Amino acid sequence: MLTFKFLKEDHISQLVSCLSLQRSDYIRHYHPFKFNFDDIKNLVSSAAHDLYIAIFLDSDTSSILIGLLTLRGLDEGYESPMLGLFISQEFSGRGYARYSLHYAEQLCINRGWKRLLLKVDAENTRAMAIYTSIGYTALCKLDDYTLLMAKDIKSL
Repeated sequence: MLTFKFLKEDHISQLVSCLSLQRSDYIRHYHPFKFNFDDIKNLVSSAAHDLYIAIFLDSDTSSILIGLLTLRGLDEGYESPMLGLFISQEFSGRGYARYSLHYAEQLCINRGWKRLLLKVDAENTRAMAIYTSIGYTALCKLDDYTLLMAKDIKSL
């Protein structure tokens, strides 16, 4: 079962370890910040409105950090959050990304945010397929490789 917990200092070492274990070809599209304890701790501790959420896979006997969900840009004054999502390669392909995206949408509904934005590398076809299948549309090309996508969030 997946659980989502606001990232706390005692999760950061697990997150750094998880990120450092990824193959470079897998993680090359995910680079929102430096993957070290101090930088992540500073981001989380200084967040006023931005959200950093650890994704755990829980069983009866253990809880493993397998990913990170971020909703950022609010601290910089943007009206809509920019979504970031990472699922460890070991747990990829099991529907956890899609489930996490739905969780992010519920957070938006609960906080009254009407739109969710994300940046995606145009070469990341797997992510593009997930995003478009659940209603994200491309707004514009930011550079030769990066698309800005959005989804309008409707209340349930």
